[in-house]
Amino acid sequence: MKLKKEDLAKLIDHTNLKPDSTWELIEKTINEALQFGFRGVCIPPYWVEKARSKLGKESEVKLVTVVGFPLGYTPTNIKVEEIRKYIDAGADELDIVINISEVKAHNWDFIKKETERLLEASEGHLIKIIIGTDYLTKEEIAQVSKFLAEMGVPVIKTNTGFGKRGVTEEDVKIIKRSVNGKSLIKAAGGIRTALDAIKLIKAGANILGTSSGVKILETFNEEILREV
Repeated sequence: MKLKKEDLAKLIDHTNLKPDSTWELIEKTINEALQFGFRGVCIPPYWVEKARSKLGKESEVKLVTVVGFPLGYTPTNIKVEEIRKYIDAGADELDIVINISEVKAHNWDFIKKETERLLEASEGHLIKIIIGTDYLTKEEIAQVSKFLAEMGVPVIKTNTGFGKRGVTEEDVKIIKRSVNGKSLIKAAGGIRTALDAIKLIKAGANILGTSSGVKILETFNEEILREV
C-alpha cells in the first residue's frame, strides 16, 4: 500500500462528540482539522452554526454533524427536521443513525421509507447512514449494507463510537462485499492508532471517523505500511 501522511489526513473526519466538550474543546478540534488538513470535522449539532462561522464558507474542511445520535430511535419526521435544521445552520454532511431496532426486526419496508425521506431531506448534501455494526450479526450487516447501497445511500458508516464495541476489519470487509462498489464506507468507533487506520483502509474503508486524528498522523510511518 502506498499512502502519504497528507493522503491519510484527507480520509479522516476529525471527531469530537463528547457530551462534556465545551466550545473551547470544539474549537481546538476545528483548529486541528485546519492545521493537519483533515477531510472533515465531526461535531455535535449544538455547535454547528458557531463552527460554520469559525471555518468560513469556503473551507476545504467539511463540517459534519450527527442526526438521530447515538441510538437511532428518533422518529423519522424528527430526523428529517434535524437534517433541515443542521443544513440551515451550515452543515456540509450528516451522519445519520439508522433505526437499529427495525434492522434487527428485518423491517425492510420501514427502513426503505425512512431512508427515502432522509435522502430527500438532505437536498444534495452528503449523508452517511450509521448502521451500528456493534449491534448486528454478520448476516444483518451484510443485509442492511446491500439494502442501503441499492437504495442509493452514498456512504455507509459502521458505528457511533457509543455502542458495545468499535469497528473491526471484518465489519468493513462484510460491508465492502455487500455494497459491491455502490456505496463508500466510513469506519468509525475505537480507531486510535495509525496501525488501526491503515488496517481499516486496507479492508475497504474510504473515510475514517476518529477523535485520534492527530495521534494517528503523528505516529504514521512507512514501517506501519510494511507491517500491514
